[in-house]
Amino acid sequence: MNFFEQQDQAKRRTTWLILLFVLAVACVALSFYGLALFVLVPQAQDRGKQGAEVWWDPLIFMQITGAACLLIFLGAGAQRLRLGSSGKSVAEALGGQPLLGSTENHDEKILRNVVDEMALASGMPVPPIYILEENSINAFAAGKNPQDAVLGFTRGAIAQLNREELQGVAAHEFSHIAHQDTRLNLRIACVVAGIMFIALIGRVMLQVGGRIATSTRGSSKKNDSAGAALVIVAAGVGLLVVGSIGALFGRLLQAAVSRQREFLADASAVQYSRNPSGIANALRRIGGVDFMPIQSPAASGLSHFFFSKSMHSWLSTHPPLPERIRRIEQGGFVAQVIGESSPSAAVNSGGSNSSNENVSGVAGEVSAAFMASEAVGVSGRANTTRTTSQPLTRAKVFEATMSKDIAPESFHKAHDLLLRIPAAVQHATNEPLDVQAVLLLLVTGTRPEMRESVRAITNEQLGEAMVACWDRLASSMLNLTDEMRLAVLDLCVPTLTQLSKQQYVAFRTTLTAAMRSDGRVDLFEWMTRTVLTRRIETRFGAMSTKKPARSLRECSKEIRIVLGTLARAGGSNHGALAFDSALTKCGLNGLSFPAAIECDLNELHFALEGLDTLVPRDRKLLAGALVTVASADNAYTTQELLLLRAFAYRLDIHLPLLVI
Repeated sequence: MNFFEQQDQAKRRTTWLILLFVLAVACVALSFYGLALFVLVPQAQDRGKQGAEVWWDPLIFMQITGAACLLIFLGAGAQRLRLGSSGKSVAEALGGQPLLGSTENHDEKILRNVVDEMALASGMPVPPIYILEENSINAFAAGKNPQDAVLGFTRGAIAQLNREELQGVAAHEFSHIAHQDTRLNLRIACVVAGIMFIALIGRVMLQVGGRIATSTRGSSKKNDSAGAALVIVAAGVGLLVVGSIGALFGRLLQAAVSRQREFLADASAVQYSRNPSGIANALRRIGGVDFMPIQSPAASGLSHFFFSKSMHSWLSTHPPLPERIRRIEQGGFVAQVIGESSPSAAVNSGGSNSSNENVSGVAGEVSAAFMASEAVGVSGRANTTRTTSQPLTRAKVFEATMSKDIAPESFHKAHDLLLRIPAAVQHATNEPLDVQAVLLLLVTGTRPEMRESVRAITNEQLGEAMVACWDRLASSMLNLTDEMRLAVLDLCVPTLTQLSKQQYVAFRTTLTAAMRSDGRVDLFEWMTRTVLTRRIETRFGAMSTKKPARSLRECSKEIRIVLGTLARAGGSNHGALAFDSALTKCGLNGLSFPAAIECDLNELHFALEGLDTLVPRDRKLLAGALVTVASADNAYTTQELLLLRAFAYRLDIHLPLLVI
């Protein structure tokens, strides 16, 4: 079986297992009616009913199964509240602590670089990193979407795995994010908790019934109390049995789903890193040491989140280590992924923790995108600087995008790109105070008068300490190329999440004033605002309330503006043709190509707000349409790539980096 067949097989099996999981929940609800028949049948017989009427009453059936579903919903809701709705809350529930930018630990720096490389090479946001003070070798990913995701690594993994192995583990966890396994894992954990809630109620009823029976011994109402206690105990036993059996089957299916997703993530990890030995050797290290379970009390309900087995249990949520290694290293699989040469040799230098590993890779594809000043639709003049890539045809781009692939050249260009970013700037992106100065300098550009104006605004609103950071970093930021600037923006975001709401509001106010200081907003400034809105401000509840979901056709007005703006950003004669081709893929033939005046950033902002309501199943079609437009002539302007990055953030769609 080859690489892509392994992915497809894991996805198909997961679909069937999820259907079985839904069926198991339905069976639990039906079991409640079965328990009720012990009371309903005698009553029906006493009323003279016969045949099917004795055991079937539609109204009572709906009431009882509805009550069962309500209990499951309440239990699942309680678990969701306990874990929260973000990856951060799951990490904190497991006892994780954020990896701070001020760390001087060599191994922690290597981990940060590996995660930065993998995130930017895959086209996904750079996630915050959490450390679990556990001696075992393990890791996890959590979050409802890539913008919300976090990664966690145990202290044992950081200390015992070399860079090549950490890269394999990180690639595995990024696969879980890309394939939305993190959202699936959270939902399954909540549903299983809901089923177990029924057993918990039964256990409580047993205790209550026992206490009633004990407290009424010798009482004048002994017979009445004994009868009530017996009813409570009987109901408790029934709930305990149904809940326990349901929870057992829920755990079985949870484990089965988890095992299939682990196989998928292993396959995708090799696809991402182009280095099977990294993840295979990490698994060997785990198998070569004595098993140490995760000590956090929350780990028992979240074991399927982890990279490998996290606790002692007869019901394993992970495939056996030898089987995972065998699938990774089987001959055809390795040959297909590695090809004639292995990028890992160039990037990883043998996979050891060397002193040169303080710089990690960033894919040169979408990270090569930056519009420095003249924004399409704002200045009316397009930047015609283009990057071409003959081997990357439109069909290959579309296939890569829809399969969440990463080109092997990404890691080579990533390594070279970050080697050119000054060390002072890289270090500043990890410091909460410095990172604010970095972003202010990014949106300021290189014009002396603009810098003086923004420096004065910074001094007035954020004080002398921030100005000192500004002055220290200003010279290092002057010579950043376009691709470096966008890479730096991505690296800043995880550190900004460490700011308190009050700190962030003060910074955001200053940044907004800086953007407006020259009387216009260029495309990079708009992109920065989009990134901050989706990655930071959603954590503070800044997004608008949800509206009813809409289909592609219902969003045709907004899609016309988005695709038209992207087509005009190409700066070629292919715009209208690419627009029509993309509409065909969406099934929206007949829409007119928007005029240039309709493609300014204000119109685009409102269009993207409208597309927030687009149903998830249609977002993949829209992603394909966006790639079709951008790759129409197999060449990419910086505006196209920057717009694609903004669309990916704003619409929560996965658009891997395109330019090689």
